[in-house]
Amino acid sequence: DNRCRNLLPVFIHLSSASLSFFNLHRCDSLASGGVRRPDESLQHLADRLLYMCPPGSFSQERACRACPRGTFKEGFGDFPELCVSCLSANGVPMDSPEGGSNVGDCFC
Repeated sequence: DNRCRNLLPVFIHLSSASLSFFNLHRCDSLASGGVRRPDESLQHLADRLLYMCPPGSFSQERACRACPRGTFKEGFGDFPELCVSCLSANGVPMDSPEGGSNVGDCFC
């Protein structure tokens, strides 16, 4: 049905850093209620949020790659700069496995 193609098929609920999806499967009801597809900028923002690289990885050539050895990344995000170096309390470089996702992955 062409009317359904112009509607937002998934509602996103963000709460306490968790992501829940509610697919309503009710195109006709939504259309009669005036629900329309969001503009392109909002769709792009939702895509970026839904496809961000998880902890321990960054985006390279549209794919998530593991942070290099000796670094870790705790949160979601795409930038390689988010993979931070493992350093001891006195600034001595430490090691970590590839894809480290928290400071606990760092070791001497």
